[in-house]
Amino acid sequence: MMHFSNIEAFFIGALQGVTEFLPVSSSAHLIIYSYFKNGEKLPLYYNVALHFGTALALLLYFWRDWLAFGKAFFSKTTKKSIEQRKLFFNLVLASIPAGVLGLLLRDRIETDLHSVAIVVFPLALFGFVLWYVDKKRPKIKCLEELSKKEAFLLGFGQSLALLPGVSRSAASITTGRFLCLKREDAIRFSFLMGTPLMIAASLLHMKEFSLNFMEPQFYIGFLSSFALGLISIHFFLRVLSQFGFLSFALYRLALSFYIYFIIF
Repeated sequence: MMHFSNIEAFFIGALQGVTEFLPVSSSAHLIIYSYFKNGEKLPLYYNVALHFGTALALLLYFWRDWLAFGKAFFSKTTKKSIEQRKLFFNLVLASIPAGVLGLLLRDRIETDLHSVAIVVFPLALFGFVLWYVDKKRPKIKCLEELSKKEAFLLGFGQSLALLPGVSRSAASITTGRFLCLKREDAIRFSFLMGTPLMIAASLLHMKEFSLNFMEPQFYIGFLSSFALGLISIHFFLRVLSQFGFLSFALYRLALSFYIYFIIF
């Protein structure tokens, strides 16, 4: 099991908090970090802390949206409440593919795909695909216009991120832009549909949570991933979404080549 200091715990938590929401693959960055630590995996309890922190960051940042979904089911029927209900059910539909595949493939992913060699190709390919799709597809559709079929397709896009190096946000945003969603709407839907999955993934490891929650690295990792996650979400939505994805594609390509020349 990997051993690390409190400073390292903060750094790894910050790395998770930033890369979870940017389309650069947090799993790839954590695997690369582990590679440079003699290939040892992060302790499971610490991984739980990191993902629990970013899940709560999502929930807190979009709490008004989730509250609006709840109110829509208990208020009188209006155009706004109908739109909110439709969006909520689309989020449920979009969560099904990744949720089912994640449960079925969880053990195999955690044991067989935790390799720095695995992330090289997805890092390069999906960065380019995200940039190309965003550049070529029109930005004409709002979330309110999303159909059930398109929401389910977005869920399948998100499930591609089960392969380390793809990036959950990159896969889901690419699918959203392919469906002609406006860029900020594609990003927002990606974040919203990621919330229940991230919380569910944390709850699946509640045993590790309960057995190790007194470890100082647990709290440090949780707090740093939570705080940097909030900043990352805000920065991505308010600033980076205005400039497209070329910088992310170039970063992913450079990181992919760097890793390739180191390990091969």
